Amino acid sequence: MTARFEAKGTKTLVTLHSVFESASQLQEVIKVFKADVGMVQNITRMDEYISSQLYHLAAPIVIERNFNASADLIWKALTDLSQLKKWYFDLDDFQPVPGFRFRFAGKGSTGEVYMHDCRVLEIVPGKKIAYSWTYENREGFSVVCFELFPNGDQTRLVLTHTGVASFAGNGPDFRTESFTMGWTEIIGNQLRIYLKANA
Repeated sequence: MTARFEAKGTKTLVTLHSVFESASQLQEVIKVFKADVGMVQNITRMDEYISSQLYHLAAPIVIERNFNASADLIWKALTDLSQLKKWYFDLDDFQPVPGFRFRFAGKGSTGEVYMHDCRVLEIVPGKKIAYSWTYENREGFSVVCFELFPNGDQTRLVLTHTGVASFAGNGPDFRTESFTMGWTEIIGNQLRIYLKANA
């Protein structure tokens, strides 16, 4: 068996070439051991493994902000659909329930519309919400997590977006810098203005 690796931009083409002593031997291996199906399964598992390693190893985006608002008020802004629509994105629906899937459209720097496809992964009422963050018909997988830490009359919000590097092959709008700028605006400006107006 020969394995060949060829760089394709941010991806790698892997070609496996197996040579058998005879055509009959090849047919026997396929018939008895399902080698053709097994090879596809092995490559698929390898792809999943590598993707999972990239997800865990890439440095996450972390945005921290202190707000002059209670954790309860911020929690409602993070989980109530009517409030989310006012400062976040125009979500089609939302429920703070693990497994709940929600979608929304967002525009890129050139006006192109990207459909976000997310699923709630974890809920700790009043303290933490995490959901997957992917894009329709585009590669990559990430997780967005909001955590709240009360501190007297203030609340510290920590946003962690892990796995952003997996989107790099989708174009300039998907660079880590673009996500960092976006979250800084959303958390540092849009949410702050909303909370101040609704305190």
